[in-house]
Amino acid sequence: GDYSYKSLRAYTDEAEDTLSNRCNKATLEEDRIVMSIVNKIGKDAFLKMKKEHYNKQLENFCINADTKHTHDIIDGYIVPRAGFIYLTPLSTNGRAPFYSSVKVIGDTKIPTLRFNIAILLLMSIIAAIMLYSDRPARYLRKEQQ
Repeated sequence: GDYSYKSLRAYTDEAEDTLSNRCNKATLEEDRIVMSIVNKIGKDAFLKMKKEHYNKQLENFCINADTKHTHDIIDGYIVPRAGFIYLTPLSTNGRAPFYSSVKVIGDTKIPTLRFNIAILLLMSIIAAIMLYSDRPARYLRKEQQ
């Protein structure tokens, strides 16, 4: 197909219009349902029901507005909701969050940069040994027979 700027722009404009129309229809439907309930049970009863059944946690999750709540208590420990990169990894086999500053192997803490460079060097040495020893070629020749 034609992937020119004009065709992509036309597609995104059409998608934006479609989504806007769907959003407007959903809002109108929500308003219709709310008015139906208000007419049936009254405004005060509706507001009371809304207050009693409103899910604040779901709202915070959806719009990420709960920036004041930065920690949770899990199994008796205070755990941050974000920023795990500043914690010492629990794993003792070198696994850690991507931005972690240290890796832990046994009881030894190794800076992440040194650990990653060491792993890259180790993999490079293993690859070089395999290529110089002609093992991959022997394996491929064995597969062809």
